[in-house]
Amino acid sequence: LGAHVTITDRKVALEFLKSNVQANLPPHIQPNAVVKELTWGQNLGSYSPGEFDLILGADIIYLEETFADLLQTLEHLSSKRSVILLACRIRYERDNNFLAMLERQFT
Repeated sequence: LGAHVTITDRKVALEFLKSNVQANLPPHIQPNAVVKELTWGQNLGSYSPGEFDLILGADIIYLEETFADLLQTLEHLSSKRSVILLACRIRYERDNNFLAMLERQFT
């Protein structure tokens, strides 16, 4: 549909992500999908603040020690107009703790 997409993960997964883009997107669309390193809370300067209209995350809420870095990253990447969609199964009390942290920072 013409969207420009940035797919992120830690450095160790980037080659796998690139191969998935090549295997699953038609060649004329591949330039619209950028694979880029992102470790929560680190080197956020390589992304412009509020750069993204839509942020998707799936099964990224699992280590309590990363919650603050994840929130910092989401805040940096988003703006007032951004939509953030996170999908996960709430399994533990720590997951509810993250949701509480999220509600304090985002509407």
